[in-house]
Amino acid sequence: MVRHLQAIFPRISLPKDLSKALEQTTQGNPLFLNEIVRKLVMDGKISLTGQQWVVSPLEEGYLPRSLEEIVRQKIAALDEESRGVLDQASVFGGQVSLSMLTGSSDKSEAKILEFVTRRFPRGSSVRISSSTMKRFSS
Repeated sequence: MVRHLQAIFPRISLPKDLSKALEQTTQGNPLFLNEIVRKLVMDGKISLTGQQWVVSPLEEGYLPRSLEEIVRQKIAALDEESRGVLDQASVFGGQVSLSMLTGSSDKSEAKILEFVTRRFPRGSSVRISSSTMKRFSS
């Protein structure tokens, strides 16, 4: 766990309690660990100060207890329009063509494509290929 974080953040100094908490929380699940690291960075809990990566103290209960909790937090942070597009996409299952999503929506193809590229950057669990969006399991 510590080596993984040190590979991402060279010269990071991790408090012992954080390493232990991450190990207990993620139980070694790399996807869960990566999502927690993303949350730490997005929330400003891991930041670069000069040449040193710094970890800010975490409040009690800050770490999500499950991957499902992280997903719920991400969905809750979406605006209403984005949640609507996500709801529509979820009905179709694992693979959703852009034309299927556009056909079932009152939004334009350009608007839906903008949503997808904004919300699911390259390297995330969704890829856009031509007119097809494919969800990959990691």
